[in-house]
Amino acid sequence: MREDPSPSASARSHWQPIPTGPLPEALALWASEHGYAHLELGRQWERMLDWHRKEGKLSADWPASWRTWLGREKPQDVPSVVTAEDSAREHQLSQLRSRLAANRRMVDPDPEEIAELESALAAMGAEG
Repeated sequence: MREDPSPSASARSHWQPIPTGPLPEALALWASEHGYAHLELGRQWERMLDWHRKEGKLSADWPASWRTWLGREKPQDVPSVVTAEDSAREHQLSQLRSRLAANRRMVDPDPEEIAELESALAAMGAEG
């Protein structure tokens, strides 16, 4: 008799829906501390969620799914000390980029908010 390869009902009950919103701060910090700060973390987060939506995939552990997603990329050498300021800046950039991308995807985007976000990114020496 062959076993059914589909997950049991109890395993499925632990699956969590696809997150909404920007990259959580704890996941951005983990990525920065493990050599992935060179990536556009907010964009990677959106790409991961979009892929899960497209494939209809859920996860029992979204932080683990994030680590797996980033594991496909090559980390850069991690400086011996990641300052709180560096982490905060990367998180702020990630948040701004996520908001900008979400606004651009809107049916009726707000040109003033887009300009404001692009200006904030430019002031930080980054692109949107």
